[in-house]
Amino acid sequence: MARKTRQSTATSEMHTLKEDIRSLRKEVRQLTEQLVQYCNQTEKRIAESEKNIMDHFDIAVETIRHDLAGANQDEITSLKTRVERLEQHTGLARV
Repeated sequence: MARKTRQSTATSEMHTLKEDIRSLRKEVRQLTEQLVQYCNQTEKRIAESEKNIMDHFDIAVETIRHDLAGANQDEITSLKTRVERLEQHTGLARV
């Protein structure tokens, strides 16, 4: 009878261990799914941030390019005006 009790106890403990293992596997599976979901969301947020940064960068570059073109045109106009004044002052102006 003692032998049967030991076998019964061992069988019961094995069933308990199997249930514990199943439970842990289920929990690990759920945590893995949550981690994958979090990683996917993080990748999407990073991609959105990169796009926003590039959009702002493109706007900044275009603004600088426009400002430089305007400044360059202003300088050319200013130089033309100075040359015309010098030509008139020196009598070299084309009439």
